[in-house]
Amino acid sequence: MKTTTPPIVFAVWMAVYGLSSATAHPTAVRSPETAQTYADSSILWHQLRWLPRPQMLVASITFSNLDYASKIEPRQDERFDFSFPGVRFDARDGTYYVRGAHGERIGVAALRQEFIGRGIALLPGAQINVFKRSGVVHVVLLAGETPIAGSHWVEK
Repeated sequence: MKTTTPPIVFAVWMAVYGLSSATAHPTAVRSPETAQTYADSSILWHQLRWLPRPQMLVASITFSNLDYASKIEPRQDERFDFSFPGVRFDARDGTYYVRGAHGERIGVAALRQEFIGRGIALLPGAQINVFKRSGVVHVVLLAGETPIAGSHWVEK
């Protein structure tokens, strides 16, 4: 015997699922910059910086071949900057944000007091994805309302 779902149950399920999936999709900001580094390098260091003159959030990333360095192949570190257009700074509360698909404000990062001075830390719903294929690097900032489990800096 075949069981069918009543149309009203299906419609309600779609409405609820549609609402939850619409808010679950993060906003993506792709950096227009790309970089070329060694294919066998990995991220050694990373930092978010705010450039006040162009009003731009920048991810500074240092790649290193440290894991593969030897007497024949010496260690080499390379730093690159990747900007994120569309990220704005709110000086009143010290947060960096982007606008979502419906114009809503989505937090990306915030100023944090560090041991010496202040730094910029990603908020729980933000993640920076660093894509590296054959040494070519692309960086994407994801921002959403839902906290992201795991690392907020991901090398793919």
